[in-house]
Amino acid sequence: MIARKNLIIGLGALGIIIFFVITMCAYLWIKGFMKRVLWQKGNIRAEGIVNPKTKEKEFSRIYLGDPENLLEANIPIAIEGPNGEIIILSNLSADKIINMSNVSYDHSYTTIPGYRGTPWQKGTAFINILKPDLNTNIKLSYIAYSFAIIDGNVVGAIIYDEGCYGLWDKNMSKKYKFPLSQVQIEEIFGKPDKIEVWTPLIEF
Repeated sequence: MIARKNLIIGLGALGIIIFFVITMCAYLWIKGFMKRVLWQKGNIRAEGIVNPKTKEKEFSRIYLGDPENLLEANIPIAIEGPNGEIIILSNLSADKIINMSNVSYDHSYTTIPGYRGTPWQKGTAFINILKPDLNTNIKLSYIAYSFAIIDGNVVGAIIYDEGCYGLWDKNMSKKYKFPLSQVQIEEIFGKPDKIEVWTPLIEF
């Protein structure tokens, strides 16, 4: 009787293990088609995926500056504001950001999402520019841009794909649309210091 009970318990445990192994194999198989890519040049980063069908790199987010290497004055791009004004990023001041429409302040974080947990110095202010989703009946907004500001100076920025009103070259003669290809990223910023491709095992 005891031996039979132990056999049942053992088979149950084996079944759980087999289920776990199959589930993990299926998860990793799916993730194998969702490789991530990082393009980096100095304190400029672009992140995205490798398209499983075309095998092309597609970049959906751009990070400019970070807590250890603040945003430089000669970033060669321009962004479009909610009112349609095109602003060279190097000329973007905290006052101009504050006076944009769809502004959202956030002083509750020590970092902007995406900087891999590296904290900004105390006193850094964070401002998001939002873009309403006009395709739904629910009041939703995407984040278009996030800015880190210290003493009135813009020292970090993130450009998001879904919310971006418009991304232009520094001459404001060419408009880019997300997702950006590697060729387009390098048209804007030049050749990278490194490119990394990996498959995340766990992603939230």
